[in-house]
Amino acid sequence: MIQPQPTLTYAATIIKLLKGVMYSDDSDWNLLQRDLTDVKNYFSKIGLQVHNYETEGFAYLEQPDPDPDDHTKQTVTAFNRSS
Repeated sequence: MIQPQPTLTYAATIIKLLKGVMYSDDSDWNLLQRDLTDVKNYFSKIGLQVHNYETEGFAYLEQPDPDPDDHTKQTVTAFNRSS
C-alpha cells in the first residue's frame, strides 16, 4: 500500500498562486515570503516561474516562452479555462 505523503507547509501558497495573483493582504502572504525558495523550486520543476514583488505587495506565476532553438524539450502551455 502506498503511504500518503505529508502535506507541504507551503501547500496553501502553491494553490493560491495557481489561482492567480497573490497580494500582501492575503493571509498566506507571509508564508510565501518565508518559503519563497521552496515555492520557486516547486514551480520550476513544472516549468513555471514565481515573480515576487515584496515591496509592491504582489506575486504571480508565469510560464516563460520556450527557447526556439531548444528542440530537446516538448513544451506544454498553461491556459485559463473560460466559463
